[in-house]
Amino acid sequence: MKKIFLPVMCAMAVSGIFSGNSFMPVYAVNTENVTAEQSEIWLTLGELDSENNSIPEILSNYGELSYNYRDQLDNNNKAVYDALYPIVANPSTQKITVTLPEPVTVTLSKSPSSEYLPDEERQIFNDAVISNMKNALDTLLMDNPELFWFDEFNLKFGTVQTEQYNFFKKNYNITITGFNFMPVYYESYESIDDIMEYKAKLEKAVEDIPEQADSRYEQLKNIHDYICRFTDYDLNAPFAPSAIGAIVEPGVVCEGYSKAFKLICDSLDIPCVVVLGNFDDEARTAHMWNYVQMEDGLWYAVDVTWDDLNDDENGNILKYEYFLKGSESFNIKHTPCGEHNYMKVVYPEISGKDYIPENPAGDLNHDGKVNVADLVYCANAVLGKDTEFSCDFNEDGYVDSFDVVLMRKLVIKQ
Repeated sequence: MKKIFLPVMCAMAVSGIFSGNSFMPVYAVNTENVTAEQSEIWLTLGELDSENNSIPEILSNYGELSYNYRDQLDNNNKAVYDALYPIVANPSTQKITVTLPEPVTVTLSKSPSSEYLPDEERQIFNDAVISNMKNALDTLLMDNPELFWFDEFNLKFGTVQTEQYNFFKKNYNITITGFNFMPVYYESYESIDDIMEYKAKLEKAVEDIPEQADSRYEQLKNIHDYICRFTDYDLNAPFAPSAIGAIVEPGVVCEGYSKAFKLICDSLDIPCVVVLGNFDDEARTAHMWNYVQMEDGLWYAVDVTWDDLNDDENGNILKYEYFLKGSESFNIKHTPCGEHNYMKVVYPEISGKDYIPENPAGDLNHDGKVNVADLVYCANAVLGKDTEFSCDFNEDGYVDSFDVVLMRKLVIKQ
């Protein structure tokens, strides 16, 4: 099992109490604190020898209506989140120091730096460290798709702590007062300058996505269709787990699909979150999708990945099997998981029923648009052909030439 921190010196104050000619040594239990700042040797989450720390293979602007996982963190994890948050806008690999608002103390039989510390106690110490940072790292990445470059698994960190030795009980009180972090970027990037170039490309890609839409439903459908047409599922693509692979350089996996969808929603002030689930602990895999809030105040599920898996090479086959679905249909094949290892989040509760869009006036064929196809649809109804939907456009109780005339005027105005 990996040791998390460097050896530290333990101060033990010794004083004497004189009684006549006798001398009785007294060892202070609350000794002088010696702070060990862990800035010389750095560890990574991936180095810790713990089954509980496995990361399965699978980026937010804060709008007024945003749903952010940060709000659910305890005080220590929130401090870690806030300390790292500036790198969302300004990528950096410089050291970041965090002071915990609620220091954590564990009692051990040996110093954590000792090779003789029992494994079960080392796990207790490791848990104390990771449980006060890991949820912050997970939620930081879930809230902020802009952190496409941030390699959580290889993030370097060290603890800031004090040791106090209790001479009578023969144990150590270790108080963790903070952390030092050294952000690390994925091997796909050569430097911070390289990351800044891709950051600019990502921002431009978001700006260039067509925004023309009369409703949130149409906005989300446009985002869904744009991503499906632009990219394809590719496990081996260099930017597969990020939004870069979804809207900048094609080739992406579920994490990239869902983070790109959220990133674009964020830019349009549409409440959206990424959701983890379908965990397979044996294979160490998981799936990611989105929940999005509609104007009716309810949340619905979107899985762009699965809607794109059977696409053709030109992106012409668009499916909506997993678009704005409720739990009754979506959860047949999706199992959200808000608690896994050290991650603990609460997802928005989604509607039981699928979202049914309100059709714009004149959308007689219910395809979400008003165009000449609706005029033809109405004319066919007047000619006596069977139509699935009513073509009584003027709502006078009859389907006749007056409906065709009004539809023609509407289409010309479009």
